[in-house]
Amino acid sequence: MPERFIAVRNKSDAPKRYGLVASPISPDTDANGLPAYECLYKVSKKIASPKGSVVFKISDPMVAVCGIAEEGLKPGARLDASDWASIEAATAGSLGSRVSMRVAPGHAPTFDLSATTKNVEGVGRWIMKAEPGFDLGGSTDVEEEPPFIGYGLADANDPNDIVPLVIWEAQPGAVYVVRCESRWTVYCLTDDKVGDHYILAMNGGAMLQSPQIDFRNKTATYVEVVHQSENVFDITDFD
Repeated sequence: MPERFIAVRNKSDAPKRYGLVASPISPDTDANGLPAYECLYKVSKKIASPKGSVVFKISDPMVAVCGIAEEGLKPGARLDASDWASIEAATAGSLGSRVSMRVAPGHAPTFDLSATTKNVEGVGRWIMKAEPGFDLGGSTDVEEEPPFIGYGLADANDPNDIVPLVIWEAQPGAVYVVRCESRWTVYCLTDDKVGDHYILAMNGGAMLQSPQIDFRNKTATYVEVVHQSENVFDITDFD
């Protein structure tokens, strides 16, 4: 998929900060009932009204990510991936990737690339597995700093910066069936401290949101979101 752009124009009654989130999560994603945490992919500075704007650039491809939640799995916490792995989603003519996460005692989680296979059926799907019986070896408190697993994207302006998008707590032996969809939502942020990589705070951290921006069936690669007033957002596609 080519690079995509989402421009946000602030025509509301006050300066605003905006954040871009890969949301909503596909209903075909199955994480054994574990709660999902959505992270901010890109965050703007405060945008002036009524003529200020920001353009978010979205890169490809999606990758599997894992790491340690050093600030815990909670709204407003920052997540940095300790490792990532390339994946391929299943298509009508090919199988999807199955990647395996491991944790060596005293080390952050990594993906075992030697264990990667392609045997996942179901268009758009791929699978992550947290290897059973791992132990963080006393390097961290699992309750306070749990390991996480999920998917993310490289920062469009810095390919070395992998930003988690959707993550779950990594539990030994758990299997995560994933289907990534190119759907995005712009949030109007009220917490000036959060930025890229931060878990979205739905209550208080992000109050207003645009309708979903769905690139799955679009020929357009540039979408304009105009924040007109309060919770009124207009969306226009441009080829």
